[in-house]
Amino acid sequence: MANFNNPEEIIHHYKFILNKTKKKLFRKLNTLEPSDQFAKLANSCQKNDKHSYAALCWQAVAKCEESMGHNCEQALAHQKAACQFFSEFKKTESSGFISPYNEHLHAGLSEMCHAEDSWQGSLFENIIKTSIRLETAESLVHLGKLDDAAFIGNSLIDVPHESQTLKLVVLEQVTSNQILSEDYEGALLTFTEIANIISCTDNNTIGIYNDILLRCEISRVFLLLILKHTRQKMPSDLASVLEKYMWINGNFDSPVSYISDVIFRLLHSLVKSYQLGETTCLGTIESNFTPHLTPEQRHLLAVLINTMT
Repeated sequence: MANFNNPEEIIHHYKFILNKTKKKLFRKLNTLEPSDQFAKLANSCQKNDKHSYAALCWQAVAKCEESMGHNCEQALAHQKAACQFFSEFKKTESSGFISPYNEHLHAGLSEMCHAEDSWQGSLFENIIKTSIRLETAESLVHLGKLDDAAFIGNSLIDVPHESQTLKLVVLEQVTSNQILSEDYEGALLTFTEIANIISCTDNNTIGIYNDILLRCEISRVFLLLILKHTRQKMPSDLASVLEKYMWINGNFDSPVSYISDVIFRLLHSLVKSYQLGETTCLGTIESNFTPHLTPEQRHLLAVLINTMT
């Protein structure tokens, strides 16, 4: 298929395919051919940065797939349409032409909702719905819509989760949104919820969550120091998070299996520096810590160091 740069050519070809589709629908014929043609036109539009036109074509693909009862293909087409609407929104904002109604943003969100609805009644409905909302929240973060991303992330908590692992993924997404929105109190509570869920796991399987426990531990230490909670005002479970790094009686080995000795010593150095108000060593601690941290944790460490200096 030829590349279409001219909007008039795109609309003309779109209408040509649409007319063929209407005839097939009227005669109850298979719409696989027009679906493929709309998809090819969508890909051509994407290559030429015609995102809104590509979205229109993916919407048409979704309609064709719906008429054939192809739920998976229908949902995927809706998600592709949403992606193109989001791209058009970002492109429009970066050009300085900002609409007060955010039409493309809302159109993208609507398409993601349609993608969810495509799986209604499916055996894997809750799992797929969670996946789609995670993708939506991530897209909103990339678009700088942190409040909207937080709203979507929080809505995930209400979705029934057959899998504990999936629930933990959801909660980690919630913490990401909370950190980006500077809701550090909320992030601390969510990290604690994650740790509590894992602590109730069968001892034979708890080891598979060691990476998550480590992320929780590091992030909670950073957040507790950022929030400047006094030990007297902390719940006992949070106080115990810091206590293990305050007094080590000459033993520099990690007391738990999921924290390496290197990480344990770095956390101890950071907590002691915080207690003593010692700032001269923070640069060294940060440079030694950085290779072991996620981007979010690096951000939290930078925030903490900024509050200490």
